[in-house]
Amino acid sequence: MTPCLRTLPIEFVYRILDHLDILTILLSLRNVCSQLDLIIRYQCILYPGSNDNWCIGAVKLNNSSFENHLLLPKQWQGLNDDDLSIISDLPGCRFVHAFDFIDGNATYGSVLAMAQCSLRLANIK
Repeated sequence: MTPCLRTLPIEFVYRILDHLDILTILLSLRNVCSQLDLIIRYQCILYPGSNDNWCIGAVKLNNSSFENHLLLPKQWQGLNDDDLSIISDLPGCRFVHAFDFIDGNATYGSVLAMAQCSLRLANIK
């Protein structure tokens, strides 16, 4: 079996993640979508998407909830490409899902900036 977060005891996963800077957002892991149930303590995750894009994945409040810890600004939701880049004042924006469970940008730096902006607006430290 290939090692992954799911094969580690959950205490180890939290200990690893606790050493990351939550304000600048967390972590970048490949194929993290299947691991969302392991990281419900965190606001959101950044991960490489398709076509060389980067994504922000929403983390649920708990395993039985459809509510997320962090939401991007309402005025960004449902927008894409130039419309989103203009309103967010961030380059390379690809999309923000209408229900904000996944969002994308062309570069890691820009998707990180989207997440940081959301954390600031939500006053999360």
